[in-house]
Amino acid sequence: MTTDPLGDDMTQKRLFPLLFLLLGFVGGAICLVMTIGVGVGTGIVVGEVASVTGTIDDLLDAAAQGVEGVGKRLGSLKSLADEFEQRTLDPHARTTKSPDVENRLLREIADRVADRIASLEGALGVAQAGAGVIEKALRGGRVPAGLISSEQASRLLDAVQSVEAQVKRAISQADKIRARFEGVAEGELPADRLKQLATLAGQLRETLGTLTSAVDGLGAEITTVRGEVGNLRARIDWWLMIAAFVLVSFLVWMALGQASLMVAGWRGWWTS
Repeated sequence: MTTDPLGDDMTQKRLFPLLFLLLGFVGGAICLVMTIGVGVGTGIVVGEVASVTGTIDDLLDAAAQGVEGVGKRLGSLKSLADEFEQRTLDPHARTTKSPDVENRLLREIADRVADRIASLEGALGVAQAGAGVIEKALRGGRVPAGLISSEQASRLLDAVQSVEAQVKRAISQADKIRARFEGVAEGELPADRLKQLATLAGQLRETLGTLTSAVDGLGAEITTVRGEVGNLRARIDWWLMIAAFVLVSFLVWMALGQASLMVAGWRGWWTS
């Protein structure tokens, strides 16, 4: 049996170009799939980061609204409490000539002060809920540790608790003021009771001042955390885009190499 050297040579000349063509095609297809995968993966990660930061932003927005509500109530409350204190301290601050009418007015103002202080709890509850959810989510691993630190979450919750403590203290003092009117006929207010009311009103004024500072501190803490979360999200998005660009550039370079291999195989096939 004899072999045809010319035929074997022709077979080899056509086999290698075909192999190059197939390898280039497979390599190019792999590069294409990997490029699509990088794009899809980057989109998923960016979406997850946006979802987590969006949830945190929503909670912080709710907390900020709660703080804003407390601040608005505090403004009118402090004015009312100052009026009450002035009426207990300065006889000239009384606008009526009748002591009975004035004492009834004092009782009404005390009730309004107590009611407005109690309303602070509802507004504060929104801020407290937002901060609490963030801390629980962080401890449960639902928030990436690098996105918001446990220290930041703790500071935020501490600020909320500081405001809550001052609100409870103000409620207690308002209840004591109300208690001084108990057992006294409407329109009557002995001098010793009036003196006690003046002392309690001064204590309440100091508490409301401390509460105002605590509310301002909580608002500043919320603003700080929101800014840090926003900046970190921007940095994460930037690095993801850079990483995706580098990977895609590398894959494009690889794909060009595979295309060159296919072209070489194609030319070799037709010229063999």
